[in-house]
Amino acid sequence: MQTTSGLRRSTQARSRALAVDRNRIPPLPAAAADIQGSMHTARRIAGLAAQLAANRAFLLSWDRGQAADSERGLVMYRSEVQYAPLNGVLRINDCDIDRALTDARQNFAGLPWVWWVGPDSAPETADELLRRGAAELERLPVLVMDASLAASVQAPAGIAIDRVRGPAELTEFVLAHSFAASLRAPDVRLMVAHEAALLRAERVDLFAARAGGRIVGTSMAWVSHGVTGIYLVGTHPDFRGSGIGTALTAAAVRAGEARGGQVAALTASAMGEPVYRRMGFSEVTQYRLLSVPTWSEPN
Repeated sequence: MQTTSGLRRSTQARSRALAVDRNRIPPLPAAAADIQGSMHTARRIAGLAAQLAANRAFLLSWDRGQAADSERGLVMYRSEVQYAPLNGVLRINDCDIDRALTDARQNFAGLPWVWWVGPDSAPETADELLRRGAAELERLPVLVMDASLAASVQAPAGIAIDRVRGPAELTEFVLAHSFAASLRAPDVRLMVAHEAALLRAERVDLFAARAGGRIVGTSMAWVSHGVTGIYLVGTHPDFRGSGIGTALTAAAVRAGEARGGQVAALTASAMGEPVYRRMGFSEVTQYRLLSVPTWSEPN
């Protein structure tokens, strides 16, 4: 996930990131090198509908009012955290766009938010929003991989990857997220409470990479609809390019596989995409993230 201010720049950044010097990324074991047919395997194990439903389930878990998913109408989630990707519209079907805009603006009053448009939304959604003054922030590829490809990926030397098991570690875990600098103290408390609740309910597996006892990277596995959703993957800038992100992603994939997630899915940032593709992830679709003007902005 990215901050709203960073989303606009990431489309241009993507092309630069895809040209990353692959010599800085450590080679993966032979088991992950042969990825031919991995996208077809992923589609066979859990189709696109399941992958999109798993992402909706994860984002809806952030809703303070316990919003439900639906194939009709307007599906929204509101976390109360002042971070745009944690508040948003997930999809709209069989619903008037102007009424949906009114409802969404009312629902997210006082919060930054985004509108996700993917294959699970009415096909005209993005164009109708753009006509009404919305701006496209980002196109995020949805990447999937057969979970078995992560079996033998190991952490780099000097790095320990451990599970985050309780409240005592959660504050440090949240503060290590790549977007933590944009969070206020109340936002950190909300995120810690949310992730503590998920741990108590055994809904997620959280991982921290440590160097000298300090958290330098994070990842999360969320299993739903037979799919392991991979979230919150990030590495401290001082440690990037050493294989930590790859190892954290693999740890989350393996944890999800143990819970029944035979395929792993994620949305990739420009920085992370080449790393994920090298692991064996393949693109199956894209989300378009849009920003909608508030009431005070002209349409």
